[in-house]
Amino acid sequence: MYKDTIPIEEYLSRKGIQVVKEAHGELIVKCVFNDCDKDSRSSEAHLYFSKETGRYHCKKCDATGNIITLVKHFGDDPKLVMIDDQLFVNKQVKQRTIKKEKFQKKQMSDEIRAYLNARGISDQMTDQYKIESGAYCGADCIAIRVWIPGTEDHFCKLRLAQGSSSKGSKYLFDPQGSSSTLFGLEYIDDPLTVSDLWICEGEFDAMLLLSRGINAVTSTAGANTFKEEWFEYIKEFKNLERIHLCFDNDDVGKNGASTLVKRLESVFSDIEIYNVEFFEEMNGKDVTDFFTKNNGTKMDLYNLAVHVGGPEPVDVSKFEPISSKEVISALDATVKNDNENKLVAFLCMLSAYTEDSQFNISFNAPSSSGKSYIPLEVAQLFPREDVMEIGYCTPTAFFHENGVMDKVKKSIVIDLTKKIIIFLDQPSTYLLERLRPLLSHDTKEMKLKITDKAKGGGNKTKNVIIKGFPAVIFCSAGLQIDEQEGTRFLLLSPQIDQEKIRAAILEKIKHDSNKRLYREMVLNNEDRNLLKDRVRGVKRAGIKEVIIPDTDAIESAFLGNKDYLKPR
Repeated sequence: MYKDTIPIEEYLSRKGIQVVKEAHGELIVKCVFNDCDKDSRSSEAHLYFSKETGRYHCKKCDATGNIITLVKHFGDDPKLVMIDDQLFVNKQVKQRTIKKEKFQKKQMSDEIRAYLNARGISDQMTDQYKIESGAYCGADCIAIRVWIPGTEDHFCKLRLAQGSSSKGSKYLFDPQGSSSTLFGLEYIDDPLTVSDLWICEGEFDAMLLLSRGINAVTSTAGANTFKEEWFEYIKEFKNLERIHLCFDNDDVGKNGASTLVKRLESVFSDIEIYNVEFFEEMNGKDVTDFFTKNNGTKMDLYNLAVHVGGPEPVDVSKFEPISSKEVISALDATVKNDNENKLVAFLCMLSAYTEDSQFNISFNAPSSSGKSYIPLEVAQLFPREDVMEIGYCTPTAFFHENGVMDKVKKSIVIDLTKKIIIFLDQPSTYLLERLRPLLSHDTKEMKLKITDKAKGGGNKTKNVIIKGFPAVIFCSAGLQIDEQEGTRFLLLSPQIDQEKIRAAILEKIKHDSNKRLYREMVLNNEDRNLLKDRVRGVKRAGIKEVIIPDTDAIESAFLGNKDYLKPR
């Protein structure tokens, strides 16, 4: 870059130009000179900028230049990108400066502490988020420690202290540090519990949200930088249902939010996306104003959110309390008779969406009695991504097929949170044994070791981490289980009386006579569709526990007139 200009990525951010990719020291954006990228895919662009020099070249229209020619193209005054060379120097000087100039930590002054407090950053938060003060290249700075995801390393993002006489960008990066990354991930305790994620515009905004119990992240490079690889971090939130954007009320913030909504929709089609737009005269120009100047609350912030993408949210106001008889009636659309069995199967699957109230059932009955049909039909009411249907399976196959290798933990990680597992055949006895702690809810994160074939012959050990409590259903014509498994299931047997068989035959005739008409009839069943919506609502509600008020009925069912009691 020029000796006295800001970095090219800083100017692109100011102009609201989205960086599509970053590779080999270059920033790749949609061409701003011609219509080169008019028909390009969202992940495709042709204008390349050198991060080091700021020079650019469009691979389509052959436009070339540097930051100054780019500024003139937009009609801006070149002085807007000129800064004091004390802070940004050319490559040759910078190489020498790095060796002798580092961020020098100093005791935080009363002025800086007052500045942070005015932004809603309390002294306690200053310690929690490891905010420091000091000097870099002669300028007073506030240092924000940023974790580099996937590593144990951090770097410092430096903010010029208020009142600094230095010109240009108010943000710098520690020369020993890293390029832009996603701030806030390290302050989210358990990704598996996150159903709602907020993306904001700055680190201080993220801290304010996090301090109020809102899971928040932000790009360290401004509203218009959100790298492709960061979507992979978001995918780690396996139970994510909603993403909220809350950028600043200016052109850069609005453009950044609009662009990011489209990109999020293309990657997370099943996640609801909301946007919060601030109005300065009503609630401030950003998150900080909202909380500090307008005394906004967490609930107020949620009330500002407008649905802008992804599936329509579930309207839970239409749900009245529902009885077991009404559930059975809705299930009648495809499962005739077997009222107790289909109700228990439904409640078992629904229990998957609780914190730790899941339970397991086993259908053990002769062939053609409906032991597989019942759970498979009931499962049609649940989101397909939550249902795992498995035939015969060995431990190694189960772990490899459903797990993802975590290179940092050096383990195969299987996330079964909010999952419904239906074993259509008796699994390997060894798999049952491995899953015992999971089925009995001993611990939410279980560590196992399995053996696998090594490339050079012989066996090698692999680590497996299983997370979460699923709801598990077994279907078998003659399940031979150890007593230890028997204590972990409710054992059920489908009806095989004449009434049930006759009803099943009649339903089969309807289905096979006109499959299209039968499918339309099922899909248009109002009670069944309302039950499907209710399931989605329960999933998104984040149920912690199941409360049963009638304890006398439970006591009567378990104890009754029994003279002899057993632990199981």
